[in-house]
Amino acid sequence: MLLSVLKIIGLVLGAVSGVIAALKDTKTPDKKHLTQAGKTLLLLGVLGFLMALGAQLKEWQEKESAAQASREQTEKLLIQIKRAVTRLDTITIDVHYAWPIDEPQFAIYSKRINGIIHEVNEESPRAGQTQNGLRVVSRTTDEIHIFSAENGSTALPHQGDGDAEGFYALSPKAHVAIYNRHIAVSEFSAIDDGKGSKPADLVLRPRGGRELVYFTADAEGKFFPSYQSNGMDVPTDTWTPSGQVISGEDLNDSQAFIYLPYGTNPGILHLWLVSPPEIRLRPIFRSDRQVHFINQT
Repeated sequence: MLLSVLKIIGLVLGAVSGVIAALKDTKTPDKKHLTQAGKTLLLLGVLGFLMALGAQLKEWQEKESAAQASREQTEKLLIQIKRAVTRLDTITIDVHYAWPIDEPQFAIYSKRINGIIHEVNEESPRAGQTQNGLRVVSRTTDEIHIFSAENGSTALPHQGDGDAEGFYALSPKAHVAIYNRHIAVSEFSAIDDGKGSKPADLVLRPRGGRELVYFTADAEGKFFPSYQSNGMDVPTDTWTPSGQVISGEDLNDSQAFIYLPYGTNPGILHLWLVSPPEIRLRPIFRSDRQVHFINQT
């Protein structure tokens, strides 16, 4: 509307200027000064130029706004297409971390497992053999370098091993709360399991998985255990999505909190902080990608 008005005014000024120039003298007889008609003509010329410039600028602004709106609409459409293509279908979780075997909470288990390892070393089984719940993974002629213990092995922490047993049982089952819009660490609480005043967009609670613990010897022959559980299933009925995180595209700039259930023993929480796990989230959708989160709590 404004652009049309400016163009009409410019045309009127041009027409008036033409009439004045045709009917009136614009300079005095000595040609040194402008007459009143000349001054009017000059003023109309300046106004006409400003009107034309204003109309041109307004037209350019409207074109730019239209182009920007078109670009934004295209970007939104592309995002929607990407979200549809990478919509989450299945999620599994891999967990990896080292056990803080030298911490006081591991003292009972450390003494027990070292006794088992000593007995196995005395028998010196070959690579691939299993004894006392420990399978020989790697060895030389003189010594064993790596043991492994799978689900159910008597060499794993169990009741009577103190906080080591709780740490072993709880850490792989840590929950993951994902936020599409970031919040401060102080605003997150495990009490409400991600459903409080700052509700998470996605809460994942893993189950199962193929568990494996490795006992690896250092240069001095001391064995240190590391834990991994691969392919832990995250059933869809535990997702509690808000709708803000429904696809792989939504995970690009998301924030994740990895936490143990509220009420976990303080000794286990201490071990958790000493040796937090690395969790690899594996969403399954049409494109192949993986997202890595490091513990933030």
